[in-house]
Amino acid sequence: MHGKFPFPEATATTEILVAGEKGGKQALVLVVSGAIGGLYDFIIATFGWWSEVFTTRVFGFGEMLADKFKLVFRLNLGSAVMGLGYIVGLKYSAIIAAGSFLSWYLLIPVISFIGSGLTETFGTGATKLISAMSAEEIFRQYVRHVGIGGIAMAGIIGIIRSSRIIRDAISLGFKEIFEKKHVNNTQLRTQRDLR
Repeated sequence: MHGKFPFPEATATTEILVAGEKGGKQALVLVVSGAIGGLYDFIIATFGWWSEVFTTRVFGFGEMLADKFKLVFRLNLGSAVMGLGYIVGLKYSAIIAAGSFLSWYLLIPVISFIGSGLTETFGTGATKLISAMSAEEIFRQYVRHVGIGGIAMAGIIGIIRSSRIIRDAISLGFKEIFEKKHVNNTQLRTQRDLR
């Protein structure tokens, strides 16, 4: 089923399983890449030579854009995120990046613009006015929930689309458990189920 799963996590898992199953040089690639990723994350966590998340707030112009227009460019440089992006391929990486662009460059500025006229807090757990929130706070308080809803809806749609397969698998399981077992004597003993 390698290359046929529609979800990034399944694609990544099967890529790792296929490489490990083939052994030899491909298994060596897994070991070396794991060591490089571990060393990379060790350097970030222990020595702090660079931040795991790069943001345009490090520049004066980027800070001004973030404060005035709530536009922030953020890039996660962690080895796990970069490795997963490589494993799942360009298609799924582009879909994930498109969701991030939609969040950071459309939803956050729109929520900031709409919320700038509010005179009281809005939403469960909000302790600040939207106009007083940073782009990161708007993301955590409002936009992150939109992404979670999108992921949940994609899961529901996936279950609905796979419902026939799920129904057939459950039906087959019940048939195997509850129907009378007829042993076909013409079958080889090695071809019969053990029950």
